Amino acid sequence: MTPRQSGFTLTEALVALVVMAILSVALLGAVRSAVMAQAGVTRGVGNTEARALLNETLRDVLRYSYRGPGTDHRFSGDQYGFRVLTQPPGRLAPMIASVTLGDDGVSLSLADLATGQGDRVAVLTGAEQVRLRYFSPGDDGGEYWFETWGEDFPPALVRVDFLDENGDDWRIEVLVGGMGDFDCPFDRTHGVCLDTRSADD
Repeated sequence: MTPRQSGFTLTEALVALVVMAILSVALLGAVRSAVMAQAGVTRGVGNTEARALLNETLRDVLRYSYRGPGTDHRFSGDQYGFRVLTQPPGRLAPMIASVTLGDDGVSLSLADLATGQGDRVAVLTGAEQVRLRYFSPGDDGGEYWFETWGEDFPPALVRVDFLDENGDDWRIEVLVGGMGDFDCPFDRTHGVCLDTRSADD
């Protein structure tokens, strides 16, 4: 009597592959249907969530902003967007925050100061019109709004007015806080903060 060999025959393996292919196609169809259904829901609530995210992120970015070691890192802005050095909560390294107004919305991205790598953290689409303004009290006691900001000091307030494609308008006004001197060991040649932690930390 010969011992029985273990394993699958070629026919069994082919049958298993065919069954797996059929199940994969069925599963793919179900996933696609679920994604399309979710996209329909997202279209309805997406902008509400995006507004909340943009509002919260803008507040954190500007509240924890800093005055950088060089002119490249000072607050600068115009009617199409602004840049500021910041370290919002949850970020372990200094970041350059950039707000950009596009043809149909607002995009906010954070890039690592040392590497320049980053990601978009908030995107709001469906805009009919977006407007950026910068506020500063004047030496004469007056209050002034500007479309462009190029001063050595930051504005006191940033305002984003948004008119969406449905005719609804809303506004974000954010006080610019922080702006203390940036307190990291800084390499001016390469424009990066030096990491002073040891490999054991």
